[in-house]
Amino acid sequence: MSQYELQQRAQHHANEAERLLAGKLGVITNMVKAGVHATLAVYYATQAQREAYLEHSE
Repeated sequence: MSQYELQQRAQHHANEAERLLAGKLGVITNMVKAGVHATLAVYYATQAQREAYLEHSE
């Protein structure tokens, strides 16, 4: 997966987490889903940074 695709996925999941949290905060399901999306956003952002680092260190 390219660095651009990883960044796009990270942004998508960050946006989805924000959308879910902006909804009904009393609904546990939305909070759990938002947590999952936030975790995925961090994962994909970290992968993109790692790949960028590896490309520049070669």
